[in-house]
Amino acid sequence: MTADRLSINGFNMIRYGHIENENKLFALKAGKVRGHPQLKIIVLTAIILIGLTPLAARLEQNVEKPDTLYLGSHFFLNLTSDMPLSKAIVPDTLSSFAVVKQENINQKGKSAGLKLTVAALDTGTHTFPSLIVRTAQSPTDTLRTLPFILTINETRAPEDSLLRDIAPTVKLKGELPWWAYYVIGAILLAGILLLAALYLLRLKKKRQGGQRQLEAVKDERQNWQKALDALNALKQEDLPAKGEFLVFHFRLSEIMKQYLEDEYGFPAKEMTSREIRHYFQRQKTLQAADYREIVQWLESCDLVKFAKHETTVEECNERLEWFVQWLQQKQSAEEQAHIEEQVNA
Repeated sequence: MTADRLSINGFNMIRYGHIENENKLFALKAGKVRGHPQLKIIVLTAIILIGLTPLAARLEQNVEKPDTLYLGSHFFLNLTSDMPLSKAIVPDTLSSFAVVKQENINQKGKSAGLKLTVAALDTGTHTFPSLIVRTAQSPTDTLRTLPFILTINETRAPEDSLLRDIAPTVKLKGELPWWAYYVIGAILLAGILLLAALYLLRLKKKRQGGQRQLEAVKDERQNWQKALDALNALKQEDLPAKGEFLVFHFRLSEIMKQYLEDEYGFPAKEMTSREIRHYFQRQKTLQAADYREIVQWLESCDLVKFAKHETTVEECNERLEWFVQWLQQKQSAEEQAHIEEQVNA
């Protein structure tokens, strides 16, 4: 082997940290190799480079993965070196994979390397590219990983349309057993039913109390007496003198219909004057002259209420007085009938 050849091979061995021809180099260093003066210059240059150039750091990589990789599954890329490692630089062009986590591997309190958690993002055969790895001693010192090829499989066959979980279900913190939710639901349902029963019971008692109160304050007055009292109250308001003719006639006819409803037991307040006439014609509860007089009086009120008939205070007073006298006749007839019953008894 020539001297030139020896110097080139010696440089290469220093660059990659391999010292195989150590005896020859030391022989050159001691001056045991003799020759051309240019050879001595080359040897001296090599000796200087040995002192100035550090041994290159070694980077070892190990891929941890399951036997079969599926879309979305993870594998691990372990990086170790004789120098502390800082981080791996992931290129932006990485599309088929995603580095989701980087961890420093420590042994006995010292950095022993990096652990990269990588997720597969696409199916098929893809090459995981070479990554630049920075050392912890100097940000400018970098190493590179070797690229490797991985095959990513689909989680199911293309013709399979059934949805499946790609990972087992994870129990949430504080999640109860499945049977506990049925127990809680049953307790809530029982509570709702109990509240509903209590509400209905309370409502029933309230209605019963209201009925008892109504019975306690039941008006014991005769129908004609209630109507007369209502007319006296209406008279005290003196609505015609205030020009409130419409309100007066509504109130007046309402008192008459209330009396007819109480006395004869039909919904007179919900009927028109014509309907009241037809009712008496069918039921024969009053003589024709009597109910015609009532209906004519109601129709006179309707003229003011619905036909905008102009009336006077005197006409209003006359209608009220007629009603009072008509009720007084009813009063006299009932009192006379009561006296006759007592005499006959």
